[in-house]
Order: sequence, then structure tokens, then C-alpha cells
Amino acid sequence: MQLVVATLFGVAAFAAAVAGLLTLGLTMERHWQEACGALRRPRVRNTVQALGALALLVSLLCCVELRAQGRGFVLWIGCLTAAVWIAIGLLAYGTVAAARVVRVVGGLAAASCVTAMVLRFG
Repeated sequence: MQLVVATLFGVAAFAAAVAGLLTLGLTMERHWQEACGALRRPRVRNTVQALGALALLVSLLCCVELRAQGRGFVLWIGCLTAAVWIAIGLLAYGTVAAARVVRVVGGLAAASCVTAMVLRFG
């Protein structure tokens, strides 16, 4: 059971890191116009940026849950390093696809995190 919980937290950490970085990248003016075809409003931009920051925080908390005693931060940096390469590739060559990937990966992160928490604490 511990292996399943650890795997789910790992999937949630990586998926949340990818979703957070892609979300923050999509709030840039150039990427937003390519993905949505319209100018963004400041309120929507702030909300999307807050969701991206929240996804990165969830990623950090999942990594801390995996590795106690201060080593979770190192795992989180590894997740961010791998996730940033995915974000760079998607934002550079497929901004519309990046907007779709954010939805899928964000849902995967939420489902994995909730399932891991239920198995661990429930």
C-alpha cells in the first residue's frame, strides 16, 4: 500500500509541476494570444497566475510528503527541472496543445493527489 501511495504522490508532484509551469507560461501575452486568440483581461490573468502558483505549491507539498526531513525540496527541484523542459517544448512549438495539456495534466494531478491522501490518511 505504501508503494501505491508513494507512486500517486510522485505522479501528482510531477503533473502539478508541469501544469503550474505551463499555466504560468500561458499567461504571457504572446502565448495567451496564440492559445486563445484574444487579448487577456487583467482579472483573468491574475486568476490564471494564482492557479499556476497553487499548482507549484501542491507539487512542493507532494514532494515533501514523499521525502521527509528536508529532502523533499531536492525532489521538487528535480520535478521542476523535468517539467520545465516539457513546458518549454510545448510553449515554443504548440501553444494550443499546451492549453489542452494543462487541463489534462491538472486533472491528473488533482486526482492523484486526492487519491493518495485518501489512501494515506483515510
